[in-house]
Amino acid sequence: MIERSTDEGVRSILEANLADEFGNGNPEHAHFRHYIYLLEKIGLSESTFVAYVERSGIRLALDLAYSVSEGEDVGIALGYMLVNEGMTPITYDAVDVALHRYFPNLQTEFFRLHVEVDAEHVAQLYEAITRMPEESLDSIQFGISIGERGMAILLDEALGIFEPPASSSTADMMPTAA
Repeated sequence: MIERSTDEGVRSILEANLADEFGNGNPEHAHFRHYIYLLEKIGLSESTFVAYVERSGIRLALDLAYSVSEGEDVGIALGYMLVNEGMTPITYDAVDVALHRYFPNLQTEFFRLHVEVDAEHVAQLYEAITRMPEESLDSIQFGISIGERGMAILLDEALGIFEPPASSSTADMMPTAA
């Protein structure tokens, strides 16, 4: 997206966001590493995390993110990113409450830090959107729409919707009308 952006301000915002996600030069502060640190605090090893078998929700979310990032339309990407960054306070607040119910002594700044940083990212993305030409509005709205759908499917997996039954086939995993 950075390479395809023709506006220097938009490019700068995207570069800053990406640098932050990668820890601004310090790999130990990359956002991915913060997730691993949190898992360790609740007793899950990195190897347990790595061994997780992605189901259709995570797979779709990853494929969607890759597709959007490789797409030609920066407006779609900005709309998509806006949803992903904007959902952080909602999802992280809920997870924080749930984790502290099961781990009442958990001491972590993980959630607060990510909510604060992602709030900054959202503000920057709004600025990027204002820099886009007016004819990009439909693309931005489409990006928001696919971001919403991707997030919903990702959260479905987090809720266990895509957990296979004890003896399952792919057909068993398909939702049915009750």
